[in-house]
Amino acid sequence: MLLRESVWKLSKLRAAVLWLLLVSACAISARPETAAFDLIGPKVDVRVQRGGKTLPIAEVPNLQAGDRVWVHPNLPDSQSVRYLMGIVFLRGATNPPPENWFTRVETWNKAVREEGVYVAVPDEAEEAIVLLAPETGGAFNTLRAAVRGKPGAFVRATQDLLQASLDRARLDRYLDAVRETSASDPDQL
Repeated sequence: MLLRESVWKLSKLRAAVLWLLLVSACAISARPETAAFDLIGPKVDVRVQRGGKTLPIAEVPNLQAGDRVWVHPNLPDSQSVRYLMGIVFLRGATNPPPENWFTRVETWNKAVREEGVYVAVPDEAEEAIVLLAPETGGAFNTLRAAVRGKPGAFVRATQDLLQASLDRARLDRYLDAVRETSASDPDQL
């Protein structure tokens, strides 16, 4: 009975973590001026510092070892639920990340709320994900076990989200061109 409850709780938490991965990735890549495809969730600002320059994550095609990633959860002051943020680096579908590639961030911490956090990209890291989950005591260890146990699921999810983000950017550019054409020369449509 106890084992069945533990398995059920773990599978429920894994599903919640995957859902939060989707929400946080959409919040990172979403453009605020259009909400047609956005999922509602907390906003997370991400920037990359490389060679003395700091750029928004959308302007950095690939992370490199030694890059410093700045992550700032932008939660409202009225946020009543404590969200734990996990910053995780991945190195392939069949190669679990080592324990030190996971960074635990308490979003309710005043310094984090005001300044965000910097995390260095380790050697051999291929992808990075930001996960948000309600803090329930043990959530970070469960998150780490889920990612280390099935890194391929998280790699596939990040790749699918990246493709969706690229498709979204293409669609936005197309719609901008249609709007411009319809305003300047409606006969061209």
